[in-house]
Amino acid sequence: MAINGQKAVTAAGTPEVISATAIGPGTYLFRAHPGNTGDYCYLGFTSLQATSQAGYIVNKTDDEITMTLVDPADLWVDSDTNADRICWIRSEGENQGKKAPAG
Repeated sequence: MAINGQKAVTAAGTPEVISATAIGPGTYLFRAHPGNTGDYCYLGFTSLQATSQAGYIVNKTDDEITMTLVDPADLWVDSDTNADRICWIRSEGENQGKKAPAG
């Protein structure tokens, strides 16, 4: 069973962590939600990197990107528009020491 989620950026221009709690290692797919008002989300490993100037740019019309991470909770996201979302799902590594949540 894959672990997945979405992170909405509360205030555009203020990067936030993908998750406040640990998610676990694995290979993850990330995509800007196609229903976002703005076109772009920005990913980075610090709040200073998750910006339009320094971050990895994810366009809502692009395919998902794949990243192998120790924990996506260490990843930051920002967007051009309040409440825009980045979607993610763990595609590999589900059995690396952490069970998928029940339900």
